Amino acid sequence: MKFFLSHSSSDKHIVEKIYAQLGAAICHYDVATFDNTSFLPDQIYEALNESTHFILFASKKALASNWVKGELKRAFGLWMKSQIRQAMVFLIDDGERSEVPDWLQDYVIIEHPSTQHIACRILSVFDEWEKLNGNEPPFYRYSEALELEKKVTTTPNSSATTIMICGTDGYGRKQLINELYKRRFSGVARRKLYISLDEHDSDVNFYRHLIGTLSLLSPIELSEKTKEFIEFSKDDRDETISSTIIAATDAGQLLFLDVGVSGLDDNGKISGWLEGVIAALPNSSYPRLILISARKPVFIPSQLTNKMHLQKLDPLPHEESKLLFSWWLQTLKVQDSAELAENFIEYVEGRPKSIEIAARTLATVEPSQFLRQKINIAKDLQTQASILLKDFTDNHVANIALALVAYSGHISEVDLTEALQTIPAETEESITKALTLLISYGFLLQDSISIRLPGYLNRVARDILNSPAYAEIVKPAIEHLINANSNINLNEKTSVSTIEDFCIAKLRSGQHSIVGIESLILPSQCFRLAKKYYDDQDYEKSFQLCETAYRNRLALTDDSALEVLRFKGLSAARINKQIELTEVLSSFSAHQNSVKARRLHAFIKGFNLRLSGRFDEALKELTIAHNSKGEGDIHILRELSFLHFSSGDIDTAEKFIRTAHSSVDNNVYIIQMLIRVLLARGKSHAIFDESYIWSLIKKLETSQRRSRSWVSSLVKAEFYFTTDDVAAAEAVIDGIPESSAIKILKSKIQIKEGRFNLAREQLAKLKTTIISSQEGQRQTSLPEVCDCLIKASTSISLTEGLQEFDRNIRFLPERTASYWKNFFIEELAYSQVNTSPAQRRLLGLS
Repeated sequence: MKFFLSHSSSDKHIVEKIYAQLGAAICHYDVATFDNTSFLPDQIYEALNESTHFILFASKKALASNWVKGELKRAFGLWMKSQIRQAMVFLIDDGERSEVPDWLQDYVIIEHPSTQHIACRILSVFDEWEKLNGNEPPFYRYSEALELEKKVTTTPNSSATTIMICGTDGYGRKQLINELYKRRFSGVARRKLYISLDEHDSDVNFYRHLIGTLSLLSPIELSEKTKEFIEFSKDDRDETISSTIIAATDAGQLLFLDVGVSGLDDNGKISGWLEGVIAALPNSSYPRLILISARKPVFIPSQLTNKMHLQKLDPLPHEESKLLFSWWLQTLKVQDSAELAENFIEYVEGRPKSIEIAARTLATVEPSQFLRQKINIAKDLQTQASILLKDFTDNHVANIALALVAYSGHISEVDLTEALQTIPAETEESITKALTLLISYGFLLQDSISIRLPGYLNRVARDILNSPAYAEIVKPAIEHLINANSNINLNEKTSVSTIEDFCIAKLRSGQHSIVGIESLILPSQCFRLAKKYYDDQDYEKSFQLCETAYRNRLALTDDSALEVLRFKGLSAARINKQIELTEVLSSFSAHQNSVKARRLHAFIKGFNLRLSGRFDEALKELTIAHNSKGEGDIHILRELSFLHFSSGDIDTAEKFIRTAHSSVDNNVYIIQMLIRVLLARGKSHAIFDESYIWSLIKKLETSQRRSRSWVSSLVKAEFYFTTDDVAAAEAVIDGIPESSAIKILKSKIQIKEGRFNLAREQLAKLKTTIISSQEGQRQTSLPEVCDCLIKASTSISLTEGLQEFDRNIRFLPERTASYWKNFFIEELAYSQVNTSPAQRRLLGLS
């Protein structure tokens, strides 16, 4: 199948953007297809002969062009011979239907003349072709389709305006909607408009994406429209978005809106701005808005009961999962597909996307290695994707593409392709092949605006940027993106995705606002970049961006404004900006009657106290945070687990970390903490739980960032140390960069081997370094170092131990200090050691 794009050179600003969404694999486009060193008419005729579909972009200039007239004449002859099977005519700019040739009149499509709408209409034809050729996965969610069909089968004047599909990523939410509309609303295009909201996006972000599907805008125009929208009342905002949705979905379209986590607030209710939009949408002959959400709202407000249908997707049943797995294996021509489906289905059943990735994984290995792949097949998409990416090791362009998308957040396909073309030795064919492969695996997601990564790949893809294999190779591409997006003409019309890239480029350069168009850069963009900088431990930049975001919080939801304060506070604590941290904490008072504000206030205060080494005070604050509806916050749970672990309360530490792990089982910090808690129970427990601990270490290896690969090595060394295999522990430590954690473990080994003086010497130096530390973890390790110092000194003599205890008691948690007091009191009762009055007062003996 091949589309021929017939157009005037004057219309390239439109057609090139459509071509970017279609790709070279399915269409002929003069700039990409033809060689300017050869005779052009011959190339045009050859391309037409290869084409099955003729697409005419009928502007006034195109219909008057001699080149286009020649293409029309040749296309008519091929159409008469049925060589060209179908045509499509789009009226753009000032094109008149009366000027279109008679043979094409029946092919004129009354479509909104935006690039996104036209591309969707063309790709709908491609999807139908794929289905006829058996390349589309079969549909097995019959019960959900029937249930949803009953809901929408009502009279037009009382039909709902919105459908909300709730289910885990990869459950087949869009496939269900496509099946429903094929049955009930066949006039709707098969390929729909699609917009994805990022975390912390608001109605302002949605409005900008939405108007970007309708037309091209200059940065100045987008800034003016944004400023105007922000100044509207809430009702006017809702009505503006509603009318824009209707305009965008006229002529047989609908809008998929993937709300991610932005669609529901912290309490599981539909976000206030989204609720207003749904309520404002007028009735139509079919629902125009499809919401995709991982979470199901806790309830539907009464004003939306007649406006919205809710459908929850459960895991695909066992038999249907097996059938789908068999189809993928057969389609990918994997040997012994029936036997493989039987043996592997238990690992992937329930989630169609996991089934597809598992089949693709098996398609990459030799048949003799199939059984060994069982440990690599999992329902967890992040783990599965990490494993599958190993098969892309030699595909440099695919890895670089992932890194660039991770770097940009969102990127247009044109910008991504042009950036990849800066990589030496990469051809347009290899780039197209790599992008097609990544999209087919679901590793790149396209919407009507741009390309992005699925959430489960963000961390893995960002690691590629910093990996030794790609750090230098990717630099030219990043420089191209910075140069291409940082100097666009502010008066020139372009796509919203290009303007968004321009905003990110400005933020990365340190420019947080643009004079004269201050509304162009949104606070949500500042915040998302701030979180990336925080993950990369650039806390100063993170703090500055959060400050900018909070200053412009009118364009944020209340929940997002509080999250900005969270990261602003965390960044200030990391770099020890105590004055600024106090200001952050006082800012929470502006969010009155908010349980979340109270929770985050206590969490940040406790986090800062933990970094200061003041564990008892930290525990009080974090307990307040936990009791302020923080039972499900994994960050609070991990902090509480660490504090109880550090004071020797292992039972409570395990309770908190297991709760966190049950919610998120692929977070490296949670896994590491769980392993440490299990090891704290001692040698016999570690040996008993050995298989489980090693499974956690395996999980840690597949989930951790490449830049933090030492974490799994550290816990391996800790396991060997706990089980008295000191030689193995030392062998692992030798390959890990020096850090406080490594130095502490080395000292513990020295104590175990009886080298007490050396251990004490090393720990004393480490204590001095930690006390003077002003950034990062600051004094977090201080209590553990002091505890080890006392242990090493006590092993030398009771007197030395008492002196060390006296010097370090102020750094110890109360529970740890109480342990050592009781220890020394008991030891002194059976020894002849003389104690000073000060030491006796220290122990409470006088």
